[in-house]
Amino acid sequence: MSHHLKQHPSILQLVSNSSPETITSWFQSSFLIIQLQQFWKWVVSKLEDELGDDLNYNRAIDIPGANEFVPNELREIKLRDVLRPEQDAKQKELLHYDVHIEGGMINDVSDYEDGIREEFQDIVDENADTEPIVKDIQKLLKKHKK
Repeated sequence: MSHHLKQHPSILQLVSNSSPETITSWFQSSFLIIQLQQFWKWVVSKLEDELGDDLNYNRAIDIPGANEFVPNELREIKLRDVLRPEQDAKQKELLHYDVHIEGGMINDVSDYEDGIREEFQDIVDENADTEPIVKDIQKLLKKHKK
């Protein structure tokens, strides 16, 4: 018995307990997988040869905009207070979601969540009086640029 089969008794059991057709099918499947892996490596190598070392990922990767970032201190102080009543109301609504009143079941959770985000963003934009804070930040930025 070969050294490889001694280390892997499950392979030996598979072979000894299987029909020749099953073994042939297994080897054909394994061979196909190996061929597909080799083909994929070949495709990638051809793409690398064609595209070179200087790739442009700007269309594939989104770089977050500055408007997506809020300092933690500002988020904790202002936004929590502004959104808390809205969050509580939305949780209460979802706790006992009446399909007859709300217009049916929620079919696309992602779209529904996006709608909540837009609604909350509108509330923050309308109610979070951040103008004094923004002015202070702008003053600090001007002061430290010098």
